[in-house]
Amino acid sequence: MHISYDPNDMERMATALYKRARGMDLSAGFLGLLLGAGAGAGFNETVMVYALNDWPLPTAGAAALCAGVGLYFGWAFTRPRSLALRLQAQSALCMLSVERAGRRTQTLVAASIEASAPASDPAVHLGAGPSLGNEPGL
Repeated sequence: MHISYDPNDMERMATALYKRARGMDLSAGFLGLLLGAGAGAGFNETVMVYALNDWPLPTAGAAALCAGVGLYFGWAFTRPRSLALRLQAQSALCMLSVERAGRRTQTLVAASIEASAPASDPAVHLGAGPSLGNEPGL
């Protein structure tokens, strides 16, 4: 099995990780919002209305207050995992950036070496170069 390197795969993975992290934040916040609103409305109707007739918040107010608390806790609950996914995406993009910089450097060095090499004389490469004066027989 031949495995080849494709930098586009790393970019797609990083994009997917960012989308997943964003989805976690939104879905957990929304779920917390719904649960908080339901709990606030239920708590207000069952406990506070019967226990305290003077409860200052109407049902909608208690539901909104609990919905806000639920939204915060839903978001805060998934925030560490969401940050870990974003960090993983950033690590992949950083590795990709280092790899691309290395390839550019390699290309530039190779071009520089080729440009600075003197025009080669085929006789020099075959060992028939200039005499240094220390050959036997001189």
